[in-house]
Amino acid sequence: MERICQFRGLKAVPPFSRINFSLPIQSIIVYYYSIVILIYGEKRGIHMNKNTRYIYFDCISTNNWNIYIAATDDGLCFVGSANQGLEEVEQWMRKHRHVAELIEDTDKLSIYKLQLEQYLKGERERFDLPIDIAGTPFQREVWNELKEIPYGHTATYSEIAEKIDRPSSVRAVATAIGSNAVMIVIPCHRVISKNGKMAGYRGGISMKSSLLELEQSSK
Repeated sequence: MERICQFRGLKAVPPFSRINFSLPIQSIIVYYYSIVILIYGEKRGIHMNKNTRYIYFDCISTNNWNIYIAATDDGLCFVGSANQGLEEVEQWMRKHRHVAELIEDTDKLSIYKLQLEQYLKGERERFDLPIDIAGTPFQREVWNELKEIPYGHTATYSEIAEKIDRPSSVRAVATAIGSNAVMIVIPCHRVISKNGKMAGYRGGISMKSSLLELEQSSK
């Protein structure tokens, strides 16, 4: 059965002449400052394409994991954490794609689901899927470098920073990696600390470790 979740966008900004000046001046400043940040962010490519009206989702069930995935008509836009439920998708949408409708659609997700299931069974090393994610030029540079890490191998945060000629931006690289919405397909799980330990991962350290073990055993 089809499920639809509506996320409302911002209301129109009231003109200056209609501001309620009985409110504290700080509240007025914060409100209009947030609008400026929103507009600036969209110009930098941080937010969604305004033409994206629908986001479709389905659930992958394999290896004792339930993973929700979502896509637009243009490509995969979100891969969830293991066993976190649809709420993770909804929370991400509220922050990044709040004006779209979330619709369950098995057919539209079939190609994404197939390739991810193949990967999780150790039958696929690379993905051939369209991706629809928004990010700053720096984030995209980092994400593109992640896709160059070979299956079954790892890289450190500092190595990624060096690869993109930003050796002093290790923290910024780590932040960009943490903003990756399509885990597994853009393999942020292959990035570890310089000392060889597992670092932060949206899906949790257990999921990250399992993905690396899967790749090692399937090589």
